[in-house]
Amino acid sequence: MSFPHGLRIRRARPDEGDRYAAFAVARFRETYDTGYETERLERHIASAFSSTLQRAELEATDRDTLVLASERGWEAFVVLHREVAPPAVVATNPIEIGRFYLHPDWHGRGVAAALMEHCATVARAAGHDALWLCVWEHNGRAQRFYEKAGFVHVGTHPFIFGGIPDDDRLYVRTL
Repeated sequence: MSFPHGLRIRRARPDEGDRYAAFAVARFRETYDTGYETERLERHIASAFSSTLQRAELEATDRDTLVLASERGWEAFVVLHREVAPPAVVATNPIEIGRFYLHPDWHGRGVAAALMEHCATVARAAGHDALWLCVWEHNGRAQRFYEKAGFVHVGTHPFIFGGIPDDDRLYVRTL
């Protein structure tokens, strides 16, 4: 698949755990920094984004981490996770988009839409019939993007953030 602006897609490598962690933390802070108290945000980052944990994720056989890169480095990544879907996901063989992070320089430029379509193509080729994901209830920008990309809100799903449960919005896109 061809991406706009000379961006290229590839699988992340296990030796990129440090780069993965740094990029993920930066995007995570951009999204959640104003929505949560600092202590809770830092607790979550410490528990979810260490280089060691990111390397383990890159080595895991139940997920594929796809990186969109330019000459300057990582511009986006997405994690396709073969996870058991919640009951509200009505599909035979769904796959989760566990993370979908884009550098803000690319917002509004068609990059996220192209990456999402690439995910749908990869999922279909692997025999999946639906994509599902969860999004923070206060992230209206992401919700609008997912809805524009064909996802439908089907309920809520618990998410532990900094040791405290929240309810994320659950979305599904039939392929």
